[in-house]
Amino acid sequence: MPNRMKIIKLLYLEFCVYKILKNDLCYFNVMDAWSRKNLGQFLIKLKIKKLLQVFKNKNVSFTMKLK
Repeated sequence: MPNRMKIIKLLYLEFCVYKILKNDLCYFNVMDAWSRKNLGQFLIKLKIKKLLQVFKNKNVSFTMKLK
């Protein structure tokens, strides 16, 4: 997978995590390549607090770039 695709996937997953935590949503809108088990392991590796700070500071949305 090209690096650009990896970056886009990471940004997309980070955006989903942020959206879920912010809105207390109970679903994951994730690309087909990721199973729930892999997603769970991936999320454990993320530092979610830092992630949330980045999103709050920059106030950005990745959905427009991905569609």
